[in-house]
Amino acid sequence: SGNYLLIIIQPAGSNAYTTTFPAGICWANSTKVSVPTADNNRCIVSFVFDDEDGDKWYCQGTETFATDD
Repeated sequence: SGNYLLIIIQPAGSNAYTTTFPAGICWANSTKVSVPTADNNRCIVSFVFDDEDGDKWYCQGTETFATDD
């Protein structure tokens, strides 16, 4: 009845990118994840699709995992 997607986002060096998400996503606590901008940080965003609840994506992000690379 649903699908699951997990994305790890890491900034690419000194390049400044803007991350956007489609409208209609239901975010946990109504708060969209804030993607880090530092080179050595990552965020993890999980998406769960529920086609039994009106074709909705439920999402939650975990911000700023520091990496050693």
